[in-house]
Amino acid sequence: MLRQVSQSLSYYVPSGSGYLSPDTTKRGTLYSYDGLGRVLSTTDALGGKSTNVITVACGAITGDSACYEQTLLIDPLGHQRGGLRDALGRTQYEQSFNGSVAPYSVYATTNYTYDINGNLTQIVHPNGTSTTAFAYDAVGRKKSASDPDSGAMSYQYDADGNMTQSIDARGVAGTVYAGYDGLDRPAWRSVNSDGSSPYNLFRYDQGSNGVGRLTHEDFNGAPKNALSGAYDF
Repeated sequence: MLRQVSQSLSYYVPSGSGYLSPDTTKRGTLYSYDGLGRVLSTTDALGGKSTNVITVACGAITGDSACYEQTLLIDPLGHQRGGLRDALGRTQYEQSFNGSVAPYSVYATTNYTYDINGNLTQIVHPNGTSTTAFAYDAVGRKKSASDPDSGAMSYQYDADGNMTQSIDARGVAGTVYAGYDGLDRPAWRSVNSDGSSPYNLFRYDQGSNGVGRLTHEDFNGAPKNALSGAYDF
């Protein structure tokens, strides 16, 4: 098993000697792993160490007696946060803890719910009443979302799965349409469904050796309202 155990980067010396390989006698970032290849600790160049404690926890959540894989992360300052994942590897709960030394106490829990296809459908925030919700179509594309901050949003797609319309909580004022070319590349964005008066245009490489990559992005009415780029062979 090939696992990263340390990390350092080459660096540039402006005097003209170019890039130098790192001095391996200097401190870098070090990693340790368990037998399954999971990171158990990370030590940075300043000696700050973060540790992961991975166990199976049953009944760790009030009102839920199920067993989960629990990962508790303790950062270099001693602060702890944790996550509980189900047998499919999906995060079911995230927890934040008080204190900088054991024993810690939970002060916030976030709960996640999924549909049978593994799509995230609901987040219950730490206050226990605020929720973020998502709905999907039959092929797993997000149809709608709502949360306490952004309000309600909805989305529509074409036959190729490209998002063609999004509506935010403002309704008509928050509606954006998007168009695509024959290769399903973004072509424009506009507040008009027919693409007229677009506020965003995309153009692609048309040269004899072109590979169809994005070369220009134009923004209607914005200062310095274009981005451009080119590619070699």
